[in-house]
Amino acid sequence: MGSRAFEGLYFQTGQYVCIEQEAIEVRSAKFKSLLISLLIMATCQAYCWGQSFGSQGAQESQLPVFPWFVSKHASGWNTLGMALSKSLEPAHKEFQEGILTLRFHKAVQAFLDELARSEEAPSWESEALWHVAEAYHRMRHFQEASAYWSRLLRKLPQGSLARAARAALAESLFQSRELEQALELYRVLIQELEGKREISWALLRCGDSLFSLGEHKEATLWYQRALKLNPPLDSMPPESLENMARIALDRGDSKEASWMSMTALGLYPEHPRAGSWTLILARAMKLQNKFFQANLLLNKLLDAEQQSREREIAGLMLMSAASPCIGHPGLFRLSLGLEDPLSIKKLIFNQEAGDRDLQRALGDLAECWSGSGRSVEAWEVLESFNKGLQEDYIWPELRKALWKTGTTLVAQAMESGKAEVAMEAFHWMAERIPGVWNDAGLLLKAARLHEKFGFFSTAADLYSRVRVLVGPGTKAQEAAMGLIRCHLGVGRLEEASRVLRQEPSWGSSKATEAAILDWAGQISSPRGFQVAARFLEEVSSGMPTPESCKSLGLLSLEMKLCAPAVQLLEPVVESMEGQQSVSLAEVQVLMGDLLSCAGKEKEALRWYEKVAGRPQWADTEKWAALRILQLRGADESQKNSLPYLERLAKEPPGSPWRVLVEDLKQRQSLGTSSSRKGA
Repeated sequence: MGSRAFEGLYFQTGQYVCIEQEAIEVRSAKFKSLLISLLIMATCQAYCWGQSFGSQGAQESQLPVFPWFVSKHASGWNTLGMALSKSLEPAHKEFQEGILTLRFHKAVQAFLDELARSEEAPSWESEALWHVAEAYHRMRHFQEASAYWSRLLRKLPQGSLARAARAALAESLFQSRELEQALELYRVLIQELEGKREISWALLRCGDSLFSLGEHKEATLWYQRALKLNPPLDSMPPESLENMARIALDRGDSKEASWMSMTALGLYPEHPRAGSWTLILARAMKLQNKFFQANLLLNKLLDAEQQSREREIAGLMLMSAASPCIGHPGLFRLSLGLEDPLSIKKLIFNQEAGDRDLQRALGDLAECWSGSGRSVEAWEVLESFNKGLQEDYIWPELRKALWKTGTTLVAQAMESGKAEVAMEAFHWMAERIPGVWNDAGLLLKAARLHEKFGFFSTAADLYSRVRVLVGPGTKAQEAAMGLIRCHLGVGRLEEASRVLRQEPSWGSSKATEAAILDWAGQISSPRGFQVAARFLEEVSSGMPTPESCKSLGLLSLEMKLCAPAVQLLEPVVESMEGQQSVSLAEVQVLMGDLLSCAGKEKEALRWYEKVAGRPQWADTEKWAALRILQLRGADESQKNSLPYLERLAKEPPGSPWRVLVEDLKQRQSLGTSSSRKGA
């Protein structure tokens, strides 16, 4: 409510006293925050602790009735200053008895009997019609009330009683969901009524009608007009307070939502919607990071409401107020039996899927789980809930949760091992959320997922879309590289080369990428395309791995394409020489094999010696030493070969390395080589 004047509520021993204030302003933010906290605690005392839920009939008896003149302990006719006809005295006694018991059937019958006995229109006809309409109105039989209010207005179209009857008719139409007719009447009444109470009530009801018709923005304007009049509390219907609280939540004004929901709870503590107002209040507290108050409200609601909509939603909201979600270790560690997707699905199975409060609570829980590394489980719950739910019944809060959970799932797919689920989530979002196609980051991740599973055409489309969305830079380069890999994956070398030529972000490195594509063209096999795609990606990212180098080298040896492989691998392997790993040693030996295959034995020896000279000898180092002996000679006259010969000769009798060396020495044929595969 900002700094404007407001009406507060003071709670004591479970009862409330309205304090109508027009001059009080809350100037101190700290004082206002403290006051809100105190009012929350007071609300809990009046509602959460003090309330006992009675039967449906008892709850019906507590429902407020509008306009104000039909809610008194006398008939509205009498309250408005009209005299009671003596001819209707027995019927009036029945009516007065109905006010005490909320059973007006005898009164209705009494007035109708009097009208039936009269042959001509009596002077008290309007009085009788009024009381029949009011009796139905008080019993909340609004369709019947509308019929009799309309009949009365045909009899009595002008004057103060006619204005009151129109007000009652408008309310009957509103309550019977004839919203457009009610709205039209309320607008007329605003011009006719006098006094702040009546005008503010009509303004609020215009807002309520528009809110129910889905026109929330226009409804907000009517609510603002009403609040500027600083209306008395008892002229504010519960529907208006709830709607204004929800509008405040929608625009992020949690303090305003707190005020409205607390006022509703204070004015109408026995109302059937009181549980929903408590949910709104708890959400408003949570948005203000007042987790203790939110937890307190929800726990009391959980205790008070048995097997109800509010109880189930409170359970979901409590789960999203637990420690992993709010980031406060040790605070509200809950055990409600709702820790796994199956229990959540059981809980929401019998709930109304279009319930906005339910969707909000479920969305909050899904976002909590997703942020805690449980995106797969969160998506499982949301997907199950969404099945069969029409698009028109998905509220923005649930759509936002689906978006955040889905994008998190796609991002975590590689690590989670649930890439299939992530792909399903992406396709669901792509069909229903237009913003997906403008999120370059999400599209890149989805493209990588599709590429991983071999859906190269779909992945290529996604990469192409990213290139349209972004300008030159890292994402553009990543998308272009992905597109080239996809083209390679299906053997479209010309398309891959075209993308390479068109991508401006690579600059001088294009020569390397072009050489890799040329190598793939010479191999011309699905396996070669796959190896080239991986090697291309790693080289372009500046993070080549020994594994991709080894794959390319082995395939080159197999296909006798040694010289092109040397040109590709030599600068890459040299850049990794600082590493000390078995994989790198294997690649260095492979470099020697490729150079030997290409007829460059001296250069091959240099690579073998890098490995054979390592202090720790394993199979890779022994293989490099054997290669040196094969190239230089395995007799003791070769001084450069002697250290390797001696080390291999010390291998245990019968070991393959010693056997191979003995074979070399016996044959004295330094040109004989045995393939690595044979060894």
